[in-house]
Amino acid sequence: MGLEAGRLRDATPADWPAVLRLNEESVQHLSPMDEVRLRALAEAACYFRVVDVNGAVAGFLLAFRKGASYDGAIFQLFNERASDFVYIDRIVVGPEFRGQHVASRLYNDVAEFARTSDAETLTCEVNVVPPNPASSQFHSQHGFHEIGRHKAGEKTVALLAREL
Repeated sequence: MGLEAGRLRDATPADWPAVLRLNEESVQHLSPMDEVRLRALAEAACYFRVVDVNGAVAGFLLAFRKGASYDGAIFQLFNERASDFVYIDRIVVGPEFRGQHVASRLYNDVAEFARTSDAETLTCEVNVVPPNPASSQFHSQHGFHEIGRHKAGEKTVALLAREL
């Protein structure tokens, strides 16, 4: 299934079952999310878009602007230390759509959104313990660089930034 049929669009509540399923399939790299949590995140997000391929949610990206009412620990670190930014909280691509540039389309789109919103930086984090080499490579290819690390329990993440 090629992405020519896919389109980027704002997420709607009708997409939430697919978003929750995708999140659960990749929960080892993310934090758990139920419908109540998704509703709160959707309300606080500055960016919540999906790639729709023939009616299926191929992937989604949730992002927050500095100062958003979002309680994520890494977002709060950036909120305390960084000037104006858009924080990519989570991106998930369904296994059947990987390798079809869904994530790149979402990243290019959120970067354009952040630029036109006058944000200075895109920020995010990548697991380094346990490692997520595919994500590390993806972010490097998209211009992100490590600006620090944060350890919480068994996990350590690299804090990443990309100037716009």
